Amino acid sequence: MFQELLVLSILEAIASLGDKQRRRVCVEWPFGLTTRGAGTGMPNISADKFLECVKKSELVEEDRLTRALAALKESDPTALEDAERLAAKLIDAKLLTPWQRVALLDSKSSGFILGQYKLLGLLGTGGMSSVYLGEHRQLRVQRAIKVLPVSRVHDSSYLE
Repeated sequence: MFQELLVLSILEAIASLGDKQRRRVCVEWPFGLTTRGAGTGMPNISADKFLECVKKSELVEEDRLTRALAALKESDPTALEDAERLAAKLIDAKLLTPWQRVALLDSKSSGFILGQYKLLGLLGTGGMSSVYLGEHRQLRVQRAIKVLPVSRVHDSSYLE
């Protein structure tokens, strides 16, 4: 993973959206979903490995995950045996986003946390940066987070 400089900025377009619209932008943005598994489109990960990735990622507080899994064990215990179904249930419980799900099902457990922000999804990329939707881990406010490659850090025109 290349080093990146985190530059927080509130984009007017995102800030002016209501919560429902902001979630829609996050969920419907074309994230470049990739096929997983041996050409089947199915995840190549067990439910246990998926849960291990969720825990290592620090995306969901341990107590919230424990409560969600206990509730799922009561309501739909077979979902705990299938990574894809488990991921869908955690999205339904608003503990994960579809963007996070894709990476976690690909066995990725890092790159979701930048400083005090949890990345919820990719809003867009350009020639000089990527912009993510992030949520402050304590304040629970959402912000657009602009990430610059190291090669642009010393160019002050990119920091404005």
